[in-house]
Amino acid sequence: MPNRFGFDREQEDDLDGAAAAFTEAILFEPFEPEYHYRLAIIANRFGQTDRAAEHLAIHRRLKEAGAELKEALDSYLDVVKQPDAEPGAFRIAVEHLALLCEQLGWEREAEGWRMLVPDSDGSPGQTNPSE
Repeated sequence: MPNRFGFDREQEDDLDGAAAAFTEAILFEPFEPEYHYRLAIIANRFGQTDRAAEHLAIHRRLKEAGAELKEALDSYLDVVKQPDAEPGAFRIAVEHLALLCEQLGWEREAEGWRMLVPDSDGSPGQTNPSE
């Protein structure tokens, strides 16, 4: 498993080996924030500040999307439970969830959320269950 190998190499101060292992791990799990964080730390230790900044930015974006996901799900559930929710609130809540899923690399889940609302042309989808 490349990620475990990366952590082991990093603990042994084998930064080249750790960087290679985390880079390989990202090929298999590009949306795992910890791998990007570890690569940012290693790149910084090598003096590669631009590369470190890139990986740190990816790490932050993934962590923020993960944290925001619970709030977005709570908002969706609130809308579904309210029969008098504002028009468009359901679509907004679903689109927010789909966007966060995409940011986390969950393409199938994003597609599933989007199937809950019809496209603007009225093509298949489901409407808000409370409507």
